[in-house]
Amino acid sequence: MMALEETGRTADEAVDAGLRKLGIAREYVLVETLATGARGFLGLGGQEARVRLTVTPGGERLIRARAILQELLTLMSVEAEVRVEEHEGGVRLELSGKDAGLLIGKQGQTLDAVEFLVGRILDRAIRDRTRVVLDVGGYRERRRQQLEQMAFRLARQVRATGEAIVLEPLDASERRIIHLALQGDDQVTTESVGDGRGRRLVIRPAGVKAFHSEQQSI
Repeated sequence: MMALEETGRTADEAVDAGLRKLGIAREYVLVETLATGARGFLGLGGQEARVRLTVTPGGERLIRARAILQELLTLMSVEAEVRVEEHEGGVRLELSGKDAGLLIGKQGQTLDAVEFLVGRILDRAIRDRTRVVLDVGGYRERRRQQLEQMAFRLARQVRATGEAIVLEPLDASERRIIHLALQGDDQVTTESVGDGRGRRLVIRPAGVKAFHSEQQSI
């Protein structure tokens, strides 16, 4: 397990210094006090406190994920700050800074590619499968809201016209957002058609079983 020894005037100061170096929260380390420290007489002969911080498996996963992303950013000549936290059993990495927006790309494609790389490298490093989410300035949430609003608007159009609508190709995570947004609408049905990068989502009236290529696309 990853461990770090740190000193300070008090054990608490030593722990805080170690956490800053590791870049993780207190909950991800086990603290062992090696020396409590002493102030000495008239400021002389004092002894610093010394602690050992042993990183938990969850904390090590966060540290490794951040290090992997930072290395990729260096290779891409992108300057950005990285914040890492646990998220729904996986790892969430948030980028900020002047160059961070460069990683979004068209419809988040660059962001998705970097996210995928970090996840694959992390899986190999810790020999365990971990879900990784990479975001820049809340882009993921804004994109989710945009997709949901589009889904509701298109569902209204399908209900009004009785005709299916085929969306432009979307990745699996974005198709899932639309599926979930409309799953409570009993007047429309969603399905994915096609293969690979050309896979599209269809919104059609409930009860219409077949999808025909001549139906309206957007």
